[in-house]
Amino acid sequence: MSRDRKETPEFIADLVRIGVDVFTREGLDRPAAERAMRAVADQVCVEYARRNLYVPAAYDPRNREIVAKYYQASRSALACSQDRVTELAIEYALSTRWIYALIAEHRAAELAARQGVLPGLEEPADSTR
Repeated sequence: MSRDRKETPEFIADLVRIGVDVFTREGLDRPAAERAMRAVADQVCVEYARRNLYVPAAYDPRNREIVAKYYQASRSALACSQDRVTELAIEYALSTRWIYALIAEHRAAELAARQGVLPGLEEPADSTR
């Protein structure tokens, strides 16, 4: 089956393109990088077929940078302060509400990573796979 851009969903084509760029920067030759990324993309399709895919904002490098800066003082604002949130909102052209949401999401993810689950309270396994 031909794999031109018209037949490949945009997300998969972008996944392959991004992966090839990363692999070639790491020294892999372009044909090998394309083969590897097509194999990765095919496996992603098998694993996540017919599902809506949500990529959490926590994985956005810009958002991680914002949260890291929130915990650092600037020349005119203390770390973890309302003034620091306002500065970050201006710097990144976002609302203060959005900055607070990023910080809350980060804190929730940190808490979830540190906290275990009590036996018997585990989430049921996804039966749609």
